[in-house]
Amino acid sequence: MDCDPVPPSSPPHATSTNAPSSPFFEQQNDAFSPKSSSPPPLFSSDDSRESADLVNYQSPRIFKNKRKGTWWDNTESAHNAPNSKKARMTRNFDSGVYMMSDGTDGSESLLPPHKSPFDLDGTCDMPFEDGLEQRPLGEEEKVFCNTLYAGLDKNSLVYDFSYSSLQDSDIGRIGQLASVIKNLPDPGNEVPAEGQYRSMVPELYVNLSHNRLHRLTPSLFDVQNLTTLVLTGNNIEELPAQICNLRNLRELNISLNQIRWLPFDFLKQFSDPAHNLSILGDSGVPWLMPDIPRLIGGLDPSPSQSVRYSLYDNQDADFERERDMFTWCLRTFRGHEAYRQYRSGNMPLYIARTQVSYFDQTGELLCGSSKLPMSSRETFAVLTDTNFGTHGIPASNWFAPPNPKVVTSLLTMSLHNTLRYRHEEDLSIDNLRCHIGDPVPSAADALLKQAERNNAGGYGDFKKCNICKREYIVARAEWIEWWLTQKQMVLPFKVQVCSWGCVPDAMLKRPDKFTLV
Repeated sequence: MDCDPVPPSSPPHATSTNAPSSPFFEQQNDAFSPKSSSPPPLFSSDDSRESADLVNYQSPRIFKNKRKGTWWDNTESAHNAPNSKKARMTRNFDSGVYMMSDGTDGSESLLPPHKSPFDLDGTCDMPFEDGLEQRPLGEEEKVFCNTLYAGLDKNSLVYDFSYSSLQDSDIGRIGQLASVIKNLPDPGNEVPAEGQYRSMVPELYVNLSHNRLHRLTPSLFDVQNLTTLVLTGNNIEELPAQICNLRNLRELNISLNQIRWLPFDFLKQFSDPAHNLSILGDSGVPWLMPDIPRLIGGLDPSPSQSVRYSLYDNQDADFERERDMFTWCLRTFRGHEAYRQYRSGNMPLYIARTQVSYFDQTGELLCGSSKLPMSSRETFAVLTDTNFGTHGIPASNWFAPPNPKVVTSLLTMSLHNTLRYRHEEDLSIDNLRCHIGDPVPSAADALLKQAERNNAGGYGDFKKCNICKREYIVARAEWIEWWLTQKQMVLPFKVQVCSWGCVPDAMLKRPDKFTLV
């Protein structure tokens, strides 16, 4: 029996002239077409089951057939089914699957594909420290980065870079150790007992021993959780003042280097008994030390009066060493307030110092001023303050600068301001020489050369005064102080100041000579 064919339903976007390439995106509807919040299906669920045929989708139609009943009803025909009942309000749960129903391209929100940090061309695709550019890696730097990133992936606490022939430029990315997070304890045997506290702060161990390092990169001092640093067997001559930023450092091994003293600000690391910092550097390190025992704790700090007179009345040369030993013992006299502070563990104990060396604005030693000793093999005066006066005052006339005031010359002030703002104009020090003109004054050239030496390794053109904390290029005065740490070890610390006026008044005038009465 012939019957009128049911008008076929139209495929999606059949009336659109510019159909998109994918059926999962809606067309741009005009003002007269209602916009649906869901993408149109390939086969409409509103079609009659009686006309379910591919022919139904071959001819376009403006309006769809309206199907009666619900889409899950399979009992009767869409045209014979009764009118649908009133919909019930039900709670819908989000499946969490993004269906791109807003009609926009969702590729922008997708995560980028994973890429290995080391490409086949030998370049590193990891984030760089300040001042580092993407460039081909050398063999030594590639080994360093492989070890570094392998440890970072596991949140490892131990990093061994020893015997890798590393130079200063090869360890520029070591600052990324600051991102290490301590792994959670193993619930099997590492969970602390009830009421027991276990810190989740990582304690990092870094071994840079037996390489070719001359100085340390500034990014290393951003690793606040570094507790052990091994620098044995390198060519380091002086530790930078930025090492004071490692406030959690517990052990520093600087054996077999060329370090003669420590920066004075590093003395703060020994002031907190909780830190308990240990300096390991007795083997092969040329500490600047006078011919006096390094361990004071084994000596009697309060010898009898008869021993005092016997030592200082005898003029034999064999007693010179004993006199120095005795004087250092007097410095640790039990009744002295500084000694009581030391014994209570509050702070290290000051022992002795060298004479102050004074310099002009270009860094030249003033005529008549004592030169800072560079080796323990040199003979130099060691001034030890006691309750009986100062021991070790040189027999020659005492030198003091002619005008010990905090006054900066116009040349120094001008170059300081120029160097502070040269980075805003992206100017190098050579560019500044060109702006000054030829010939560059000798004083200005000396300051610029010192600024280049200060900036070696990326530390900046300026240093900070140990007294007033102002910036300077050339130190105007410096001296060495020896302090007794809580580990019963005497260490030298170098003090540098920005002007003659920062030298303490007690050091400017000649002290009272040591006497026993």
